[in-house]
Amino acid sequence: MTQGRTFDRSRMAGVIPCLLAAGLLAAAVVSPLSAAEPQATKPSAAADAGPLWERNLAKWQPLRQIASREFKFLVDPKHFSSGREAGFRAVWEKVKDAAAKNGFKITDGKKGLKEAVSTKEYFDTPDFKLRKAGYVIRVSTKYADGKPVYPFTLTVKEMSPDNLYRILGSKLAIAKGYKAEAGNEENISISANGALNGYIESAWGVKLKPEEIGARTVGDFGKIFPALLAAGLPADTKLEAKTAFGYKVVPGTLHLDGGVDVDIEMEGWAAAADGAIYLGEVSFSLETPDYYAMAKTHASAERFLQLCLGRDAAELKLANGERWAGSKVLFLLNLPNP
Repeated sequence: MTQGRTFDRSRMAGVIPCLLAAGLLAAAVVSPLSAAEPQATKPSAAADAGPLWERNLAKWQPLRQIASREFKFLVDPKHFSSGREAGFRAVWEKVKDAAAKNGFKITDGKKGLKEAVSTKEYFDTPDFKLRKAGYVIRVSTKYADGKPVYPFTLTVKEMSPDNLYRILGSKLAIAKGYKAEAGNEENISISANGALNGYIESAWGVKLKPEEIGARTVGDFGKIFPALLAAGLPADTKLEAKTAFGYKVVPGTLHLDGGVDVDIEMEGWAAAADGAIYLGEVSFSLETPDYYAMAKTHASAERFLQLCLGRDAAELKLANGERWAGSKVLFLLNLPNP
């Protein structure tokens, strides 16, 4: 999650009025979780034409509260068949070749292919009732010398790809006594026809120690994020964890138009520590302090994803990867994008 402002409960009282003053929540403020609220319509085929950021401006004006855009490209695990280091090296060379072909400058990083190791645990019921209610719960734990490092990060996301009003009027907030990094994020991937698609989610992250979330019930998480208690599940509902072992490298920096530099990240997921990689990813995040004032940078970032990765590095692509909307989590949970 891209780091945003630090929030506590006492500061949330001023957020909704500010958004109202900016004209952002006009239709959604009464109840962003209500089934009766306006639903954002899916775009027509004609709406798929043109740069994604321009289509966003037409649909979502204004967008100043979007903290970042994350560009995602899923990589076929066959490229890691000779091991993680060889796989990362081969993928990185193909990314750089595609960038050079399209006139993009990439600078190799000083850390090279040094790995950062972590686990990602996603909590839900066996039939994904929380996700169906629009929430994702993730616990991310970093590792050093094979041992977990605490505190870990608990992230709760609220999403609704077909209902923008819900996200712009999200009531997701942190309970009194906790502080979180929060922000709205846009997630962008390549569709089956080569066009770019994106959706917005609200993401909140808080640093915790294991004992602070107890047995991992809805109530344990709900005492930190009260909105979860209104998701329709009893507080004593025990949630199951789906775990991925992540190996991430940051091999270099992409220089975008508009004078903006972004780190390119590559990550491989395994089912066990040092296990075979079953899914890879190339991604980068673009901070958007002012969505409107970044036309050149938006266009440059979208062109890199669409042309460099989607077209000239297409051999890296996960077969039928568009089914997962660029999401490693959907792949892990076997939940194809509808």
